[in-house]
Amino acid sequence: MRLRGFSLAETIIAISVLAILVMTLGGLIATGLASSDKGEEGITAVHVAESEMSRWKSRPYSELFALSGQTLPPEPRSSDGREHRCAVTVKPLMPVNLNPSGRVLCLTVKVEWVESTALGSGGTRTERPASLVLESVVGPGASL
Repeated sequence: MRLRGFSLAETIIAISVLAILVMTLGGLIATGLASSDKGEEGITAVHVAESEMSRWKSRPYSELFALSGQTLPPEPRSSDGREHRCAVTVKPLMPVNLNPSGRVLCLTVKVEWVESTALGSGGTRTERPASLVLESVVGPGASL
């Protein structure tokens, strides 16, 4: 009576297929985690930009008008354990034919941070600069 089992070739093929599947799933999981981190960093930066914009729009119009044409030096901001730098620019709204008196101002908040990228070769994380820009307009009567 002969016992049936798996041959050596069948076992090697099964282990090879399983190894390929595990490596593929591992890569997908790593990519997913990196994308999640990148998304969280972007969302945090949006919150920082919105907070900074609200802070500036709550200032008196006369103060903003006095800063017209200037870009203020970047200031550090921290949120969720991440460091950001916020630069604010105040300038008259363009084109001039839509704003002949120059009283309507364009308020620009630029947020910069260092973004961690996915695992690179050798299993190391790399970093690269990232930024976003948020704009709004304000006038003598109220924010628009």
